[in-house]
Amino acid sequence: ARLVQKSINLEVTQAAKDFLIDQGYDEKYGARPLRRSVEQNLEDPLAEELLRESIKEGEPIKVDVDEDQKCLSFTQEAAAGAS
Repeated sequence: ARLVQKSINLEVTQAAKDFLIDQGYDEKYGARPLRRSVEQNLEDPLAEELLRESIKEGEPIKVDVDEDQKCLSFTQEAAAGAS
């Protein structure tokens, strides 16, 4: 809801989706841990960035995988046509 209020869209790459699935799958429990994976790897770090006010309003956030740190990365670039 906070992202919508700030006119921010998430652009989640396929690699990021695969990362969340890999982190959230357990052979014993199936996909049940997926919600926890989304919270820990996407929602919590994104909320921290919002609290730090390091995210600019009106600019999309690209969610990808940081292979070096084995976590998700969040980058923002000016929206097309924005100055």
